[in-house]
Amino acid sequence: MSISNCMLFRLGCLLLSGAAIFAGGCDEAAKRSLSAVTQHYNAGGYRQALVEAGAIAAGVDGTAYDQARYLAGLSAYRLGRDDEAMRYLRPLTKHTDAKIAGSANATVGLIHAAYHRDQQALLAFNEAIKRLRGADAGKAHYHLALSQQKLGLWRSSRAHLDMALQATTDPALRKVIRQRQSANAFTLQLGAYGQRKNADDRAREMRANANRVGAGTPSVVPTISHRRRLYLVQTGRFRTHAEARKALAQLRTPDVWVVTR
Repeated sequence: MSISNCMLFRLGCLLLSGAAIFAGGCDEAAKRSLSAVTQHYNAGGYRQALVEAGAIAAGVDGTAYDQARYLAGLSAYRLGRDDEAMRYLRPLTKHTDAKIAGSANATVGLIHAAYHRDQQALLAFNEAIKRLRGADAGKAHYHLALSQQKLGLWRSSRAHLDMALQATTDPALRKVIRQRQSANAFTLQLGAYGQRKNADDRAREMRANANRVGAGTPSVVPTISHRRRLYLVQTGRFRTHAEARKALAQLRTPDVWVVTR
């Protein structure tokens, strides 16, 4: 079982890129059914996996029931059915099988994080770390660090980012982790431009509005992205993600988002 590269979107954020069954103690029929569900899930057939796993979970008790709920919860998450995913996965967060409990906690954490329930996300990722090993634990450390940063716990987040960096060999993720290691606040990004003049124009255009909501004066930040020079227009410095989101809402301007700085 592996953890996928965790970016901002649902399919990229899911810690588990594949699923496996742990069918010790199941009868042969249950093992075959769970194996079929696992194949659907790993092939991207999340709807079919959810239907079949839900049927198994409704019909049996014990080990097969727990594993069916586990697969149903992961499938529901993949489909964006977060409430359903939580119903399946929450009871598994204390499971005696460390892989199931760790995976359940990690996915519950991702759901909380998506809705900015950052304290609940932090607690779930902390529980995941206790049960996961290797690269899986490293990715959980990474997500925990993100939750800490959103809560303004910047110093604490660095230790978890260090552990995440030690645990992964994925070059893309290592780059993202290093970027997060250098961050110490949030800001509002008002645009990204290939031409300096366009960035300067945007900064001037947004100056009065940014000052109105207490987000400071917009500035232009040159950067290199994918070997291309870009000019980012950013404004404000916020300790927590909630403070940045409040300013964003007050700004009432489309195409603005919260980023680290």
